[in-house]
Amino acid sequence: ITLPIETKGLVKLSSQQKEKLQIRKPFITSWWFNGLIEQQPANDAALYADIYQGSCGSHRSSFLAISTVSDSVYWWCQSG
Repeated sequence: ITLPIETKGLVKLSSQQKEKLQIRKPFITSWWFNGLIEQQPANDAALYADIYQGSCGSHRSSFLAISTVSDSVYWWCQSG
């Protein structure tokens, strides 16, 4: 997947960066993904995705996860 020019502030994470990524699941959600395949290789339900990181304000990072096996897309913003 190639992102449009408007998203060029986002940087694609490497597999090693995805392994270290700490993702906080939103409170009370049943639709959120079950983990990343890089972090849970034995989990068949884990998300296979290209993940991009950007900024969403002071001291906050935004993440865009685009599934490589379905049409699922996730976006979140977190501190740290």
